[in-house]
Amino acid sequence: RTGAAKAAPPPPQDHNKDYCEICSDGGDLVCCDDCDCAFHAGCLHQYFGLNADELPDPWSCVRCTGQLERVLRQFEDRPPSGIQPRDFCDLCGEMAQVAGLGALLPCRSCFRAFHADCGG
Repeated sequence: RTGAAKAAPPPPQDHNKDYCEICSDGGDLVCCDDCDCAFHAGCLHQYFGLNADELPDPWSCVRCTGQLERVLRQFEDRPPSGIQPRDFCDLCGEMAQVAGLGALLPCRSCFRAFHADCGG
């Protein structure tokens, strides 16, 4: 046939998970280019000191580079403590009552907490 229209190629499919590999929550995620992992920018910063705006493109995540396993082992090897997840802001990582940030607001559906000034 002459003049037949070609079908448009299908849109690229997102192969990454819809939740953060660290905290298991959804939202705005930074996706790995080499595997299906995705991470919150805040989780990458808090646990690995990575700034999402400065990651290379393409980016191999902390799971692909072995950093995630090392951090998980550190958490497993720690002795139990009286510190609970609600003692820290899930966004900034600071403890309750940090100067200028106010009290922590606990989430009603999980064990996380946030400073009101951090967007909780």
